[in-house]
Amino acid sequence: MNQVHLNEEQLQDYAITGITDPSVVQHLTGCARCQVQVKAYQTLYSYIREAKTPILDFKAEELIPDRLPAINKEDSKEAWYLYGFLFGAIGLLTAGAVVFWGSIRWIFTGIVPWAIIIGFVLFSGLLMVQLMELYNTYRKKLRALNME
Repeated sequence: MNQVHLNEEQLQDYAITGITDPSVVQHLTGCARCQVQVKAYQTLYSYIREAKTPILDFKAEELIPDRLPAINKEDSKEAWYLYGFLFGAIGLLTAGAVVFWGSIRWIFTGIVPWAIIIGFVLFSGLLMVQLMELYNTYRKKLRALNME
C-alpha cells in the first residue's frame, strides 16, 4: 500500500488529459484511493462538458413580479438633494473650524491639529450618514403605512 498519495493537481491533470508520467501511472495502478479520486474527477469533468445550458435558466423576477418593490424615482432624487445638503454642511463646518482655529485652539492643546480636523470631518460625516439613514427609514415606514 502506498503511503504518499498524488496531490490534487496531479489527480486533476490525469483526469483531464490522461498524462502518461510513469510515476503517476505506476502509483495509480497500485493505489485504490487515488483511482477513486481520478474517477470522481473524470465524472465531474464529463458533467461539466455535457452541461450546455444553465440548470436555472429562468429569471426569478418574472416569477414573482408583484412581490418586488417598485423603484420610485422621486425618492432617489430626494436622496441626492439630501446628500448634497449634508455634505455641504460638513464642508461649511470644517471650513469654520479651520478659520476659527486660533480662537478654539486652547481646547485641543497637545493634539496634532490635522488629527483633530480629520477626526471632526469623519465624525461629522458618520453622523450625517446615520441621520440620513434614519430619515430615509422613517420615510419608508410612513409610506408603508400610507401616512404620507
